[in-house]
Amino acid sequence: MAKKKNILYSADSLLTTVFFIVLIFLLSMQIFLRYVVNKSVSWSEEVSRWFFIWIIYFGCMLGAREDKHIRVTVQLNKLPVKIQKIVITIGDIIWTVFSLVMGTLGVMMVAEMFEFPIRSNTTGINMVAIYAIIPLSFITMAAWVIVNMIRRLKSHDDFEITDSRLGVD
Repeated sequence: MAKKKNILYSADSLLTTVFFIVLIFLLSMQIFLRYVVNKSVSWSEEVSRWFFIWIIYFGCMLGAREDKHIRVTVQLNKLPVKIQKIVITIGDIIWTVFSLVMGTLGVMMVAEMFEFPIRSNTTGINMVAIYAIIPLSFITMAAWVIVNMIRRLKSHDDFEITDSRLGVD
């Protein structure tokens, strides 16, 4: 069972990595074709943009999963632990409400795009496939924020807000 949990837990990381590899491939192909072969593929720029947008949203989901939101932590680290938890929880509640509102609006937008499809100019793809990341990401972020908030509130360990920088002191 633990192996299944690991696979499900890392699916978003895997998808982000795959999308990034595809993006690098598309951009490299576009550069090679344009400057070496002297031909251009009209759809590659648009499809690259879609992958870039999806990578950004998946990165936001990963940040929410790892509790690495953008926050100013200097003033919070000077507060007592209980107050830190309260302030962070209030921020998490606000972020959750915002994410759920955006997710709901995203679902409504995607549902409308099924009724009134918008097609890509170069590929002819229904843009619902691209815009679906909006409700998916915001609802997923809300879920991760709630999970992390519950973990933080249940934790009896010393609490310290970590800096999002990688090993920089």
